[in-house]
Amino acid sequence: MVRKYIKKSRRRMWSTEAMKMAIEAVIKQGLSIKKASIENEVPQATLSRKIHQCRCDPDKSIDLVMHPKASNFQTVFTKEQELILCQYINMLEDQLVGLTTIDIRRLAFQVAEKLRIPHRFNRDIETAGEDWYRGFLKRNPRVTLKRVDHLSEKNRELNENRVYQFFDLLEGTINKYDLKASDVYNVDETVITCLPKYDSNIESIELEEFASAEQNKLVTAVICLCANGDHLPLLLIFPCLNKCKTLVKGAPPGAWAEFHPTGQMHLSIFIKWLKKFIHFSKATRDSPVLLILDGYRSYLKDLQVLEIIQENGVNVMCVPSQFGDKLQPIRLNFMTCLSKTYSSELMKWIRSNPNCIVSMNEIYQHFGNAFLKVLKIATPASCFRDTGIWPVDRNLLNKDVDRSAKTESPTKEKSKS
Repeated sequence: MVRKYIKKSRRRMWSTEAMKMAIEAVIKQGLSIKKASIENEVPQATLSRKIHQCRCDPDKSIDLVMHPKASNFQTVFTKEQELILCQYINMLEDQLVGLTTIDIRRLAFQVAEKLRIPHRFNRDIETAGEDWYRGFLKRNPRVTLKRVDHLSEKNRELNENRVYQFFDLLEGTINKYDLKASDVYNVDETVITCLPKYDSNIESIELEEFASAEQNKLVTAVICLCANGDHLPLLLIFPCLNKCKTLVKGAPPGAWAEFHPTGQMHLSIFIKWLKKFIHFSKATRDSPVLLILDGYRSYLKDLQVLEIIQENGVNVMCVPSQFGDKLQPIRLNFMTCLSKTYSSELMKWIRSNPNCIVSMNEIYQHFGNAFLKVLKIATPASCFRDTGIWPVDRNLLNKDVDRSAKTESPTKEKSKS
């Protein structure tokens, strides 16, 4: 596809109104085709063809034969189909999801595949072309992408705008759907290993022997808390290809596991988790819920995820990147306490089992025990309250914004000196 199409032929250089008047003059007034083409300055051959179309099909109006293809150049999507794509983009922007040009091009490919539209997009990387994207923006000037880069915390005005935007959206969503504490959730991921974090009370030789035996395999833990104090069952993603029942040994009630060679969250796993979340929260269009999470996740921008969210009444809202540790209830207090408790559980087992190592088969038991202990210390309700998300209190974070702004002036003075 060319970046800027320039018409080369002289086809359809005539006026639509002039052609319509010429057709009416021939059909209704009995004027000859040659005379009508001269008087209205339209091509005689084109006028003759359109007169023939009207006479062969009396039910076809003149307007239906007035809009032929101007050339062989065609867009991939029709106006109605591009409107569907714009609606998905606007929905992601309203959820404060960080979008890039690549995200829109991938979404366009997915829409074309779903609607079974013939296209020439790159099937290897499943992405629409850059030329298509430029043309799409020209045809839809209202589509604008917000900056997704990390803003400096020293810029007070930008920080305040991001915070106000987040809380405006939070309050608007809660008031619009009349949400309760049982309808507000936060999900986050953390990476764990079979190794306890370094502690000054532990001899370095002991840790070195333990580390060399375990090889530092990474496991992703998915945690979801509710503002009313409830929580979803744990999910651990293990770094292996095939399912292994022994890895779930000692897991808390309801906890489950997924398996991927990288041990990280991927689209297929997130869709499974999302369906379990919908079942747990009992989310429907008539009884929607709010899910707060980090917006810089590629699977949030997938068409299949967007459709599941829309169909089941899940309102997704993403926190500003520079305030992720302060706005996400799980990250503020819960995750720090969980990390320390988990390391303590590992060291307790190592000391009581000398010359033994913690394997992947025991990791769910130790992490599950730590998780249940932390739920009693850093309760989910207190985590939501401390972030100002439930009950809504934007003043809690505004104090942190003011502190970051005050620290700007001393750093500037030092740089000048």
